[in-house]
Amino acid sequence: MRTVAPTEQTQPSSDTHEAQTSSPSESLPTNTLPLRNGFQEPVESAHSTEQPDQSHNSDDEENTPSETSARLDAMAKERDNLRVEIAQLRESLRIVQEKHEEDLSGLRGEVEDAQSAKENAESQYRTLLGKVNTIRSQLGERLKADAVRL
Repeated sequence: MRTVAPTEQTQPSSDTHEAQTSSPSESLPTNTLPLRNGFQEPVESAHSTEQPDQSHNSDDEENTPSETSARLDAMAKERDNLRVEIAQLRESLRIVQEKHEEDLSGLRGEVEDAQSAKENAESQYRTLLGKVNTIRSQLGERLKADAVRL
């Protein structure tokens, strides 16, 4: 028959009611941690000082040389693919910029043509307005002369 050493001292039954009415943290046994994800975790022994993150080796440390080589080859291939994609994107950008410059040059030319047409129209308007004013004044003088004759 196997005997287990008690981790806590038992209290008299009169104290049991007192322990039930106290806060939950006071009623926990000393060899467990507070609730986490629905259960209580036991306290690790004092001689265990490993951190949880350090207790398991990472995937890199467990890889064999062939797995490492395969991963390295895959990363090199991915890098090369990314370089090709970058080159394609740069070429696409260059083409778009050239097209933009062509469109911009065409639009600037159209603006210059419109400006010169506007200036030409304004000049013709001023010339015609001058001729109309001249004709009006001549007609006014003729009407006065005709009115005097009558």
